[in-house]
Amino acid sequence: MNGFIEFDEVHFEHAINQHFDLKRGRGSQRQTNVAIMAESTPLENIETGQKSSHCKYFKMKVAESLKKEELSSKVIEYNHQDSIIFSDKSTSYVDFSEFVDTHIIYS
Repeated sequence: MNGFIEFDEVHFEHAINQHFDLKRGRGSQRQTNVAIMAESTPLENIETGQKSSHCKYFKMKVAESLKKEELSSKVIEYNHQDSIIFSDKSTSYVDFSEFVDTHIIYS
């Protein structure tokens, strides 16, 4: 993927057959961590000046953990160095600027 990439992670719940107490929330035994990358093209209406974006491709890859090393390896593996990545303020994303042209963090 190259161009404008929006990066985030999501957690999918899967069935588990265990009879002891499970951890709750993020990192639970029921959760599967998935890194999501969406390639988009910025658009602007010439007449109104309204800005929007158009999604082209999505990549979803299972991540064993949410540590910055794991997520950085996904960025290296699936994106070009000339990409621009948009992400939130997660501490797992701090190294992205080393692997792509620009890393823009938004709230």
